[in-house]
Amino acid sequence: MAHAYKDLVSGAGISANLCVPMPVLAAATATYQAALLSGHGDKDKGGMVRVFEDLLDVRYRSHPACP
Repeated sequence: MAHAYKDLVSGAGISANLCVPMPVLAAATATYQAALLSGHGDKDKGGMVRVFEDLLDVRYRSHPACP
């Protein structure tokens, strides 16, 4: 996740320099940052879900019947 976060930050910098709002990029960057600060940086991009699981105090897992 740390490498992807670096790319998001670069995109946010370009967005700011060009004065082009990118709200989805901003939301993704904030979520990645929260994941990294919560210690989920060693996980794949699916680790972003852990941020919301922690906020909502729930765990999402695949149904046993689904592969």
